[in-house]
Amino acid sequence: MNVTVLTAPRSAGHYFTRVLAKKYDIPDLREYLHGLKTDEYLPLIHNMPIGVHKIYLNSLDPTSLNFILANSDKVYYLIRKDKDAQVRSFLCSKYRHAVNPLLLNDEDDTGDVVDIKVTKSEVDSYREKFLLSDELIKSYADRYPGEIKYTEDIVKDDYQPYSQKYNFTII
Repeated sequence: MNVTVLTAPRSAGHYFTRVLAKKYDIPDLREYLHGLKTDEYLPLIHNMPIGVHKIYLNSLDPTSLNFILANSDKVYYLIRKDKDAQVRSFLCSKYRHAVNPLLLNDEDDTGDVVDIKVTKSEVDSYREKFLLSDELIKSYADRYPGEIKYTEDIVKDDYQPYSQKYNFTII
């Protein structure tokens, strides 16, 4: 069985793929197509392994994404309603790794409060990008059968925020 989750960053996609892998008793393949060049991922999409695949809109060319969605056994479209939380989470992750590149995992707590300062224009820019992503995800949902899920609904009974603390300031 191939299950695809089409989502944007910071939407609890990693959490959701674990839930789905357990539900369907298949491997959680996470983002195994991400970061590959077109000639590297094209052979993979035509022979998708059994498992749950998490895909971001910009990680594949549109033809390949259409192929995957059309040939998946089950498709979920994951959207985060709270854009403020999504943008904040994205920027904290982005700048946290810039400050300390050794922190490859969001679950790693530095033990300190991490100071993050961003401009309002950067916040607004990412908000617009995430809103556009949501519209594109919904357009795929209109074309390929699947279920639209919202982050806030899938984590409500099992919310486990990261322990890392941030001073997030918009300047």
